[in-house]
Amino acid sequence: MKFNPEPNSLAILDLQAFAKAWVAELVELGISGVRPHDPLDRLGFETVVATLDNKIEELLANGAPKRDVLPLLKIANELRPSNAGDFEGFELALRSLQLTFTASPNPWYDYIDFPISEPHANSYLKRLPISVREITAATAKAYAEQTNRSSLAHVVREAS
Repeated sequence: MKFNPEPNSLAILDLQAFAKAWVAELVELGISGVRPHDPLDRLGFETVVATLDNKIEELLANGAPKRDVLPLLKIANELRPSNAGDFEGFELALRSLQLTFTASPNPWYDYIDFPISEPHANSYLKRLPISVREITAATAKAYAEQTNRSSLAHVVREAS
């Protein structure tokens, strides 16, 4: 499948917008939260970064202007593990959605809940440009498949 982003639609994407769309995609897949320090979730985060890297390479190979690739590159770099191997960028991005798309009343709690309903998630995602939705859906499906925490994870495997 050749990826054809809408003009400048990726330019609106920043870390917070990506995180919000990613959470909405996870909710649609039946995932209601993450544990940022859990080894399985950390593998899932690693898969998300790898999926972003693959999308960046695909865009460049298809001749996308670098200005359209830069937002994805910035997001991937923010989400990469630190020198200590932790995914602080992921955790901070998810915690920044407090009171909107995530809930974790205390930063010492190891579970970040996604308290939004599936219809709310779907409504939010429908407003996004198709190119943004394709990227966030691909990363959410990669995470779901890697962690096997989704009720739809088996569907994701069959579709690939």
